[in-house]
Amino acid sequence: MNGKGVLIFLHGSGGNGSEVRSYLESLPLPKYGYNTFGDVLSSWNIDLYTPTARERRYSACYGERMNVWFDRSPNFQEEGLATAEDTAGIDQSIDFLRNYIQDIEKSKPFDYLILGGFSMGGGLALHSYRREIHPKLQAVFCISSWASDPSTLFRDPLSSHRGLPLLMLHGTSRVG
Repeated sequence: MNGKGVLIFLHGSGGNGSEVRSYLESLPLPKYGYNTFGDVLSSWNIDLYTPTARERRYSACYGERMNVWFDRSPNFQEEGLATAEDTAGIDQSIDFLRNYIQDIEKSKPFDYLILGGFSMGGGLALHSYRREIHPKLQAVFCISSWASDPSTLFRDPLSSHRGLPLLMLHGTSRVG
């Protein structure tokens, strides 16, 4: 991709943007001469953004207040991923992301956008894949993420994002 890029990386449940930013900026990449992830992004003309989810009660942790992008079902402890998803919370976080991206673009215009995250942040990225989040969105990724069994991710058509790259990772392996 050419031009100015933006990478938005969404943290997992209970995390925050400054923690994940600190980690990502200092992560050494062996395939890039052990330069850090932050340095590699900079050399590619990509700015890293790591917003923090608002604090809310989180059913998976017995109602404890924490930074999460959305809740799980109040029945999560009994039913696990078979429970309905928090569509209102997902919608609120999608709206937050849309506004966040617009604010970035107003202050620092960019040519393309990559959106992804870890765990719950990856789940929100998957939900954004199925929505009109921003016209410059070029790729979506999720790392160690999940979706509930009855998720809208499995029902809604992909028509608006056909051809948009989606990378899903879970775990790593090393051969040799």
